[in-house]
Amino acid sequence: MLRFSLPSGVTETLITNEFSLDKTAFKALYYLRWPVEEGYKLIKEKVGLTNFNGFSENSIQQEFWISVLLANLAMLIKTETDGIIDETVNTGQNRHRYHTNMNELIGCISRYFPEYMEADTCTEQREVIRYIFCFAISTRVNL
Repeated sequence: MLRFSLPSGVTETLITNEFSLDKTAFKALYYLRWPVEEGYKLIKEKVGLTNFNGFSENSIQQEFWISVLLANLAMLIKTETDGIIDETVNTGQNRHRYHTNMNELIGCISRYFPEYMEADTCTEQREVIRYIFCFAISTRVNL
């Protein structure tokens, strides 16, 4: 069992069966794993990959791949909108640092992606994408 303090002052306790690593190396590996855990959280909780509505193999595969597509789109858009938020909002004059609200972004993509797919022209598709980006930037939350 390993215990170490986080920068926030919280004491983190981890249990492992890997006895060959010292505390410093294990802590570094733990921090490297954190983005992976966040990715799983996105797919399981926010996208809802663990709750399938269909019963046939085909419908479950469709839901799976749609969920993966949604998660990837959300992460791509989040990366871009976080950069825009950093340039326009997080200028150092604010008390808080803001980032894209993933819950709102996933809901927005879920609502408007079918509209994007049904658009007849590239102009209509760009308008949908522009709306999703503007929405994501406007519904930001602080870190």
